[in-house]
Amino acid sequence: MNSYMKRPAPGKTPHFVKPFLSALSQIHAGDAANRADSIAHAERALDLLPGEKTEAVSSAFARGSIGLQADHTHYFDGFALMLPMHRGIGVAVCRSTATESRLIVDGSEGVESFSRIQTETASESDTIRLFKHLLDVLRYPVQDQIDLAVASGLPSRLYPVFASSFLISAHRALERLTNKPVSDLIRIENCRLAVEAFFGRRFSPAYIRTSNIQETHSFVLVDTQSLSFVPVDVPEGERPGWGLIDTIDQPGSLDPDSRLAAVQAITERLKARKFSDIDSIRDIEHRDIDEAEKILPRKYRSTFRFLVTENRRVQQLVNAIKRNDWQLCGTILLISHEARKEEWKATTKWQNDIVDLTERFSLEGVYGASQTGESSCVLVSGQPFSIPGFLDEVRSLSADEDYPNFQTILL
Repeated sequence: MNSYMKRPAPGKTPHFVKPFLSALSQIHAGDAANRADSIAHAERALDLLPGEKTEAVSSAFARGSIGLQADHTHYFDGFALMLPMHRGIGVAVCRSTATESRLIVDGSEGVESFSRIQTETASESDTIRLFKHLLDVLRYPVQDQIDLAVASGLPSRLYPVFASSFLISAHRALERLTNKPVSDLIRIENCRLAVEAFFGRRFSPAYIRTSNIQETHSFVLVDTQSLSFVPVDVPEGERPGWGLIDTIDQPGSLDPDSRLAAVQAITERLKARKFSDIDSIRDIEHRDIDEAEKILPRKYRSTFRFLVTENRRVQQLVNAIKRNDWQLCGTILLISHEARKEEWKATTKWQNDIVDLTERFSLEGVYGASQTGESSCVLVSGQPFSIPGFLDEVRSLSADEDYPNFQTILL
């Protein structure tokens, strides 16, 4: 008999009360990393920097936004479905009279100094490198020093989410510091230029676009070609629960540069053969996928099919959400993960094990899971009070020497 179906012994607390209360406490704890707290933590961290503050402090916050179905838009201008988080990144900045600029991260020890005059060094953190690229895009005077404090509630290994939230937050803080506000589209474009300079390649604007939205939405559908977006809202009592699991191990076989080159070659070949009117593989109709695939060399076929099919799954997810069919949403996530594993070759053993575990927990109310962000993270969906228990189960795997100490976040 399923453990959740057993009857309690006479006079004892029902078996479901403890996990219910545990889930409730974890949900309340997860609300802590919100806008006000993140900004307050960043401002307090900035106060810890040595030296007198001769200038006013400017601060800002931006939510993180997870790609529910979005990673394919790193490679072409498709559609993306985003899952905005309550968590995000708070940034506080002020001008400095010191000889170098400084970074302090809330909760960490030490201060990292940096100079924009010197070239990047291997010792510089990713946060500093991202910030320097943003300052370059904004043409912030090289000779002016700036102090920066960051309070993050996001996992840094979920790089598209972290980078987008940090850049939008830092951009807003710099706008206030310099008293030079800009439009949403200019801010998004500046952050896109900065993050692409950091990675040296195309980066999906869906993450940046959604982090820039200040209103609260359940989901956001983004057209990465036009940067238009449509909120997909669900009443609070009808939403599923979400959890994030960081397996620590990064996908080793992922080669974004080669895949971007493959997409360009695919597009050029399709335009030259039969689909001369397309500008992107997003323009291929579903009925033409098989015919288009036959035109391509074998080495490109799995890449083509994976990307166009992932793009179609966005609409499938939106339709399922509008019907409140969360089990179908979970199934689509499982199918997407299987495609990432078999066609895209971008998952790891530990990620695959966790996704397999969600299928075994389907009777406990877990709907499904998939790798997200082309990173070490797995996104899992289920009934709101089932997710905390599942995350506990995942953490218990760390007792097995075959697994690392998995990090989990209740979203």
